[in-house]
Amino acid sequence: MQRGLSTRWLDGKGAGEMPGFARTSPGASGTVVVEDSSQLAASADSFGSDTRLPEGVRAFVDLSLARRSGAPLGNLTAFFDSPHRPTDATLRLLELVGRQASDIVERKQAEQALVESEERTRAALFESTPSLFTQDRDLRYTWSVNPVPSLGTEQVLGKTDADILGAEPAVGLSQLKTAVLDTGQPIFAALQTTIHGVPRRHALHVRPLHD
Repeated sequence: MQRGLSTRWLDGKGAGEMPGFARTSPGASGTVVVEDSSQLAASADSFGSDTRLPEGVRAFVDLSLARRSGAPLGNLTAFFDSPHRPTDATLRLLELVGRQASDIVERKQAEQALVESEERTRAALFESTPSLFTQDRDLRYTWSVNPVPSLGTEQVLGKTDADILGAEPAVGLSQLKTAVLDTGQPIFAALQTTIHGVPRRHALHVRPLHD
């Protein structure tokens, strides 16, 4: 990953104005080539920047890494100990390595996020007695485990939130569940309801079930 170089240089802005810089695109944009770092000192003075290159570096290629969504992920930099002009074939190879590095980093981050999510779920299950349920597309309960203490399973099955809570108190809960059905995306939310006159706070994880 890049350290110590001007963001202006690494995002390609002004690259064409500075000796020794070239924006390259044999396969993808977001690549900056410095063929001779000895030219950087004079250029940095005029741009008011400090290069702070590692000792012995005379040339480098910097690739901007991005997620598959296009969001920035970081930089991958190849250093050379003498002035160097990489061929298009070398640049294409570096860009392939960069793409593979992006995929690996993105996958590892996704795996870490999943591990953290599972740990939070285990902690929540250990510290509380969760209520589990399924509902059909009309938001009628079809299955329930550990409903809230004031309700039994037989009081829940076949009913909607409006049947249980009343039309007005159920509006927010029904809207949240409808949004999950419409988007196909899970939602985490905190809601407060009143059941049989008792206020209750709920931490909800609502997700769609696919046939």
